[in-house]
Amino acid sequence: MPKLILYILIFTFSTYLHSEEDTTSIDSVEMIYLDTANIEIDSALTINYDTTDVEVLSIPQVKIDSLKATGDYIYLTDEERENMGLWDWLKMKFLQWFYGIFNTIGEYGLLDLLGLIFGVIVIGFIIFKIANRGLSFGFVGSGEERSDGNLVVSIKKDEFDKLIETARNNGNRNEIIRLSFLKIISELNNKNIIKYSEDKTNRDYYYEISDENIKSQFKKVSNIFDYTFYGEFEITDSHLNQYEPIFLNLYNSLPKGVIK
Repeated sequence: MPKLILYILIFTFSTYLHSEEDTTSIDSVEMIYLDTANIEIDSALTINYDTTDVEVLSIPQVKIDSLKATGDYIYLTDEERENMGLWDWLKMKFLQWFYGIFNTIGEYGLLDLLGLIFGVIVIGFIIFKIANRGLSFGFVGSGEERSDGNLVVSIKKDEFDKLIETARNNGNRNEIIRLSFLKIISELNNKNIIKYSEDKTNRDYYYEISDENIKSQFKKVSNIFDYTFYGEFEITDSHLNQYEPIFLNLYNSLPKGVIK
């Protein structure tokens, strides 16, 4: 009997504790109430939308293709690059070059690009002229010297000597150098060492000469001719005394007969 009473007390006490936990959990729940009146009022308000024009920026397809063609966007493994055929490699390089032109036009504009190309051409031409000044300026048979064509092919040594002496008497030192050089050209042509033509340059004649000694001396007289006659300045007697022996040495070193 005492045990039965004890069990009843335990059961009653545990039931009471369980009911307290349920009550606590319910009390901890936050109750949310909706104000339907406010909802109806808010729904009647006017909704304002942003109507500002928005410019949608798009990337031109040519730009996309150019980016794909550049090395930064070509995701190839080292093995794929090593196994790439020659044709695929050339095609990839061509696309990089081709789309690079469009990128340049887009960045600078067509007129700016044309101006840049023109400037590069002009600078390249100037560099070419400077690099070839030693044997390219003062062409016999080009520009101003074409009028001397008949002198080279028709005037003999004695006539050249008379013209040189006349220039000396007139104090025209630049003319002495010019005639001395034409005399050399004439003699080289007469001995079949070079083949004279009005369209040839001193560089052309230089490479026609097979004898290394004559070629070396010809380069010197060609440079002197360019320096004095095309330099557009007067040379002094000291210059003339220094240069004339060089022309004379070359002339005297030429073979006596005609080279077959």
